[in-house]
Formats: sequence, structure tokens, C-alpha cells
Amino acid sequence: MMGRFANPQSEHNYYHFIFGTMVCLLLESKCKGLAVVITDWNTR
Repeated sequence: MMGRFANPQSEHNYYHFIFGTMVCLLLESKCKGLAVVITDWNTR
């Protein structure tokens, strides 16, 4: 734990990783929703 606080670079990478993961999840859920809408529209 102390090593993480002693190294600001790894702290930055940690937040960057969390932010990237959240954005990825949001985009993935949006893409899934869009795919569901498209397939629903195609099967009508």
C-alpha cells in the first residue's frame, strides 16, 4: 500500500485503468443495447 502512494505514476495508472474499464463497460452495454434494437428491428 505504501509503495503505491510512494509512486504517483502507478497511482495515475490505477485511476486510468479504472476509468478505462468504466468507459469500456458503458460502451459495451450501449453497443449491446444497439445490437438488440437492430436485431429486433430486423426480425420484425
